[in-house]
Amino acid sequence: PHEVALQLPGADDFALARRIVERYGLLELEPCQDLLANHEQDVFAARTDGGATTVVYVPTNASLELHGDLTGAHLVCVDVTSGRTAPLCATYDAERDVTRVEQGTYLEDALYVIDANGMK
Repeated sequence: PHEVALQLPGADDFALARRIVERYGLLELEPCQDLLANHEQDVFAARTDGGATTVVYVPTNASLELHGDLTGAHLVCVDVTSGRTAPLCATYDAERDVTRVEQGTYLEDALYVIDANGMK
């Protein structure tokens, strides 16, 4: 019964996942591992159709290098445990065509949300 299921460990995780998906419009994502310039084995990237929003899941919050210039984008780190957000800092290395996204303030699992339009 749903009344019992709502009391089980992890039930709040589903509610948080739904809020994140709805807030950032992540209903349909396409993998884009080619965006990652490092951490290809343990980090996962996907983007919305058209590439307006990109998300990068990091199992251990860490600095990342992503291909291309993302300095005009709005970058935020979402703590997937609490749903809290914090801005991310990024610097672009034009010689390598790589943007370094600095580690967010949360220590564990995190979702980096990159809004190419700089709005969210």
